[in-house]
Amino acid sequence: MDRPGAVAEAVADLRKEYRERLLTESSISCEDEDVIANQNRGHHLRDWVTVLDGLDDARKLAAEKQIVLSENQKGIIRLLRKHGKRTPRQLSDGLHLLRNQVNPEVDALIAAGLVVSEGNAKNRTFLLSNDLG
Repeated sequence: MDRPGAVAEAVADLRKEYRERLLTESSISCEDEDVIANQNRGHHLRDWVTVLDGLDDARKLAAEKQIVLSENQKGIIRLLRKHGKRTPRQLSDGLHLLRNQVNPEVDALIAAGLVVSEGNAKNRTFLLSNDLG
């Protein structure tokens, strides 16, 4: 059985992390109950919180090209959007996959025109195409 107060402690830690991230990454100041509330229906995200995965333009472009993005391809696009250029190793590390699992996914994104490759085999880097960048 969980110890008493474990859930409350975990929620308090999440609230603190959200407050700090919102402040440092978006200059949004908030209080404990602004993101995670605990009124009437238990702990829940406030209605104003919207989850964006940053893939709307990638999904639209893929749909136009009649391509369905795999979860790994979505992860690659997110990493490239967040960090810019990435090497194969950085992508595999970021997705917690082996390089031979990442390479076909990246190659498919390149063939679809969503990702661009720069450099040669040893110094290869990837970035989003101008259509997504």
